[in-house]
Amino acid sequence: MKSLYKITPHIKNYSWGSQDSNSWVGKIALSIGNNKKPYAEAWYGDHRNGPSLVDGKNIENVLKGKLDFLGKILSIARPLSIQVHPNKIMAKELHQQLPEEFKDAHAKEEGAVALSQ
Repeated sequence: MKSLYKITPHIKNYSWGSQDSNSWVGKIALSIGNNKKPYAEAWYGDHRNGPSLVDGKNIENVLKGKLDFLGKILSIARPLSIQVHPNKIMAKELHQQLPEEFKDAHAKEEGAVALSQ
């Protein structure tokens, strides 16, 4: 069994992202041949809007099940709005009541670690 896998993130290019190729996401994007700016987010996971690759294959085809998290690295060039996500119980209720607005029934707990100023 292989013990080391190459995970290639999905890069998101939102308007608030950095134009700097030396930003965290800029460096990651350029290392995988993506030079589209702005460099906003690198997604590590199996999200339907941006799944990662594992050894060049879609992560969904490699995993035996779904991930319970989406890891992101952000390179932010301007202030972002504050987002509030529902907990597990509320997410389930909102998804049942308003499926067009709340696309899934999963909670979206968040944590943040600053990698640079």
